[in-house]
Amino acid sequence: MPKPRIRWKRWMYTLFHRRVMVALALLVQLALLTYMYLSGITMFRWLYFVYMFLSVVSVLFIITRRKEDAYKLPWVMLIALMPAFGGLLFFFVHGQSSTRKFTRRLEAVGAMLRPYLEQDEAVADRYADVMLAESQRSRYLALHGYPIYPAADTVFYPSGEAFFADVCAELRRAERFILLEYFIVAEGEMWDEIHAILREKAAAGVEVRLIYDDMGSFFRLPYRYDRDLCAEGIDTILFNPFRPVVTALQNNRDHRKILVIDGRVAFTGGINIGDEYINRFERFGHWNDTALKVTGEAVRSFTAMFLEMWLCNRDDPLPLARYFASAAPAAGRDCTRGFVQPYADTPLDGESVGAWVYDHILRTASDYVWIATPYLIIDDAMCTSLTLAAKSGVDVRIAVPGIPDKKLVHATTRSYYLALIEAGVKIYEYTPGFLHAKLFLSDDRVATVGTINLDYRSLFLHFECGAWMTDTEAVPDIRRYFEALFPVCREVQADELRRNLPYRIFGALMQLFAPFM
Repeated sequence: MPKPRIRWKRWMYTLFHRRVMVALALLVQLALLTYMYLSGITMFRWLYFVYMFLSVVSVLFIITRRKEDAYKLPWVMLIALMPAFGGLLFFFVHGQSSTRKFTRRLEAVGAMLRPYLEQDEAVADRYADVMLAESQRSRYLALHGYPIYPAADTVFYPSGEAFFADVCAELRRAERFILLEYFIVAEGEMWDEIHAILREKAAAGVEVRLIYDDMGSFFRLPYRYDRDLCAEGIDTILFNPFRPVVTALQNNRDHRKILVIDGRVAFTGGINIGDEYINRFERFGHWNDTALKVTGEAVRSFTAMFLEMWLCNRDDPLPLARYFASAAPAAGRDCTRGFVQPYADTPLDGESVGAWVYDHILRTASDYVWIATPYLIIDDAMCTSLTLAAKSGVDVRIAVPGIPDKKLVHATTRSYYLALIEAGVKIYEYTPGFLHAKLFLSDDRVATVGTINLDYRSLFLHFECGAWMTDTEAVPDIRRYFEALFPVCREVQADELRRNLPYRIFGALMQLFAPFM
């Protein structure tokens, strides 16, 4: 008798588990929307003309008001394919006020943090003297609240394993506060070790705050795990809880990876907190990922990024000055070790900061631009920048995964290969497994390490971050990383792509709706 009862409890748990309930609620919601549409035009013919009018208004709004050009064509095509239902769907998805409320909150918090991120004009002028062509990008980022700083130590990690060892060592040295913001926190050995340190530090009186994205960790952590962490003294925010509501805000995920310790050291890069990132188990072959550690004044910007997200989600009366006290100015504003400029990107301000940084690197390179990205799903502007750089004689190379994590997304990625290769761009697939690094390196002087993929979601929908560097200690290490990476990749040839006509047709169709992927 006990065994059937246990099976029954497991079945009930599965049935009423949050993940299942959310999926069912979304299906019911879409079914009701479809039913409203079909029954409405059947019972009341005039509703059909109302829906059609709504579609016309939607198209006009999309063409004249939406800032992201990449999303205009897919929405217009969707409405053209479903001329009555498409407009209803567009207003249903984009008509909620939640996004506007979060945007206003973001602006208010940004104003609170601005006094802690003032640009030292002497440093900006010094950078302009050293790198005149690059100073435009520096000024642009400073205008958006992210100053350029003299570099102190910058450490590049060519693997998750190296990153993890150093992170644990730095966490154990924490004395005042630990701030963590991650897209994915997953149960396993990596989280177990970090979690144990965080519990120990919280018990010793160190302030520990954690933000993790609900969508990113949806299948990786128990339901209401944030409450368990709060009970342990780890103050936790679940970012943008995934609710069964069809809304544009659900697309805006916190894809950042930020760790700040005592205001003296900060980490960022592609590495989340999960065992695949340190190859404790094999998922899509060998997992290749990278990260960066910065110290000195530049930590201020990462601290501000975290506090911005925290205060946007919770109205805490935090004493902001205490979080910036440790990042003292460099002695004499010494710029001999290069420059660092951390930056963030938000989908709610109408500025595609991450795309602009990548585009400017391509447009100012004179010798080479080497890129690592797990996805290559780009708009016309980025495609033009890549091909124009290659046609101008710049050695443009892009490394992508050889074993994909999402086959449909990888198929769309490959659909961009032929046009790029024919323009002179070299595409390399990492044969041992999945490449998750997000890197740009140019001319042995300029590099950026961060969380921003070359795809629509990272460039236009997610909250992201990165660190742009010039002449820092990490730049030669990033070059050595690429020099070791390319030999274990397979260079894709144009002939193999031209011969596969069905794949090219499928890829062209996928590109039409790539912004929705």
